[in-house]
Amino acid sequence: MRQMKHYKWTALCLVLLLTLSCFLTACSDTVGSPATEPESTQAQQKQEAENDDGADKDGEAGTVTGGASDADDAAGSEDTAQQPAGDDTAKPVQAEPAGNTQQPDAQEPQAQTCTISIDCSTILDNMDKLERGKEGLIPSDGILLAKTEVQYEEGDTVFTMLKRELKSRKMHYDFEGSGSSAYLAGLCNIYEFDCGKLSGWEFAVNGSFPSVGMGVYKLSPGDSVALIYTCDLGDDIGNHYDG
Repeated sequence: MRQMKHYKWTALCLVLLLTLSCFLTACSDTVGSPATEPESTQAQQKQEAENDDGADKDGEAGTVTGGASDADDAAGSEDTAQQPAGDDTAKPVQAEPAGNTQQPDAQEPQAQTCTISIDCSTILDNMDKLERGKEGLIPSDGILLAKTEVQYEEGDTVFTMLKRELKSRKMHYDFEGSGSSAYLAGLCNIYEFDCGKLSGWEFAVNGSFPSVGMGVYKLSPGDSVALIYTCDLGDDIGNHYDG
């Protein structure tokens, strides 16, 4: 019995010694030489190292490319600065003056109306005194122009109105003098002194003979102007001369 126990302890000690010996051997190998990594781990590390190197190279290339891009941007900016301004350059806007600067139209003289008539009927009673060759100039009733309404401008005198109207009607006329001394020397080729030494043209306004010349007599609306031929210095037409 004791011998059996002795064997058991002996076997147990041998097992312990063997186990200890293996353990010490394993520890010695671990301390004496570096641990060998698995091949898969080494390959993975190698691949990561290559990737890192590639990334560094790409980074450097990217840096160079970026530098070129920056240079291009700088060149573009320089070209833009050197380029002259075009039509899009803002121009100052001129402010319009306040208020209405349009000048009002000058008012034209307002037209008024009057009437004119031309009468040489006194010659019919003095045909023996009429200058030869002018008999055909005298109408049968002696009326060269019946009473006719015409327009005149503000400020017109009998002279300015008659000159304009006779010209527009293409009737022959011959005025002498000017201003206050203006008078009608001939009308429709019938002149003063054609029917005697006291014959000639006179004018009346509204049935009366003005004391001023036709060159200064200003017209009024509705005036009736008559040119009348006299053969007796006005006595035969109601304008007696006392001088």
